[in-house]
Amino acid sequence: MTSVVVSETAYAGSIGPSETDVSHHVVFANMAMEASSEPVSIRDMVKGWDGSVESGRYAWADVRLQAGIAAVDQFGSRWMIGWQKRWHYDLTFSDGMVRYYDALENGTALSGSETLKLKARTLQAEGPMASWRFSLMENRLMLTPTVSLYQVSKWQFGELNGLASSGDTESASAVLDYQFNEDKILEYQPDDSPGYGVSLDVNARWQLRPTTVLDLAVADLWNLFRTESSGYTSACVNFNDPAETVCDSDVTASGKSGDKVFYGRLRPTITASLSESEYQARLTLLSHGDYLRVGVEKDFQLNEHWRLTTAGYSSRQLGLGVASDWFSLAVKSDDLRAASARDASVNVSINIPLGF
Repeated sequence: MTSVVVSETAYAGSIGPSETDVSHHVVFANMAMEASSEPVSIRDMVKGWDGSVESGRYAWADVRLQAGIAAVDQFGSRWMIGWQKRWHYDLTFSDGMVRYYDALENGTALSGSETLKLKARTLQAEGPMASWRFSLMENRLMLTPTVSLYQVSKWQFGELNGLASSGDTESASAVLDYQFNEDKILEYQPDDSPGYGVSLDVNARWQLRPTTVLDLAVADLWNLFRTESSGYTSACVNFNDPAETVCDSDVTASGKSGDKVFYGRLRPTITASLSESEYQARLTLLSHGDYLRVGVEKDFQLNEHWRLTTAGYSSRQLGLGVASDWFSLAVKSDDLRAASARDASVNVSINIPLGF
């Protein structure tokens, strides 16, 4: 079985066989990572901003570890059950927030007033997943919904809107609406009860003509996460008597903190590919919020069992992948130096036939 993780549509976590496979069962294990950060490298976004900084609007990543059993045929997975662990980070912000945070991290002064805007949707979760394929139009159109159930161990959802005046970065004003399992701003200690959630992914495969296939996948097409006892803070925060304020408070922070029921949602991720088997090539697309990547991928059959894939993308990434009947690896990056990459993708899949 050859995994489809070499192409964009693998992002939704689907697995699929080579064209020569007949129906059989496999045990599979996948690791899929997509990450992109506009203002700084992915490493600096995680570790601290000590490298070059550019203007930007977003930083996001989705990492999934999956394992399970599937029944596959020449069209892909007929059904699948498994378990996955997931890390999802989705941050959007203003250019002013980037300049303010850069100055704060490096101890420099702001040259002018900045508008501060930040929105966060992040979580860490794990749980079972299952899918089933439906065939229509004499197998020309196939739909595969995947349902994932989650126990959520960590979450950060919220918005910040504010102003920072020129000069000292420790002087700022902001309105905060924030739900969390761990308060990273005002250090309120909430109940540590886990949350729960459900998400629906949908894959569609349409045989346009004998050699042309359109694949479309929407991850988190519908999703809902609920925490019975989430920490929350709704506050006006004015640090060090700022010259400009967005709210009124006689003290550094005023508002409410406590525990409450919280419902959160993730934004969907869309992937698509248009494949032409006659040329062993495809056009691909990945979209999440403000992030958009298009690309061209080309396969080269090395021998009966192994295939090499090369690719180029609008995100300045280059891609390289290898795949066989039981293993595949695909890597995309905009920089050969891992610590400097701002756009990166890694997909690894192992599929072991069960013999029935």
